[in-house]
Amino acid sequence: MASSTQPGKSSEKSAGKMMNLEANLKELCGRIVADLDKCSNEDKKDAYAYLDLQVKATPEGADIKGYLDPRVLTTGQTSA
Repeated sequence: MASSTQPGKSSEKSAGKMMNLEANLKELCGRIVADLDKCSNEDKKDAYAYLDLQVKATPEGADIKGYLDPRVLTTGQTSA
């Protein structure tokens, strides 16, 4: 039985989806950075908790790990 998808199409679709997620993440980060100065310490703590951020600092640098729900990356905007 022949497959209805062509070889390589699945990996091309996955790569395209990853590029779209990356672009959406960059856009989201840009919007967040612009508002960071307006956030209270409590707002920042809530964001850290939501993202489950874990920071390990050493003299050589910092290792930051966390979680971001991919649904957050659908950055549909509304305008007033």
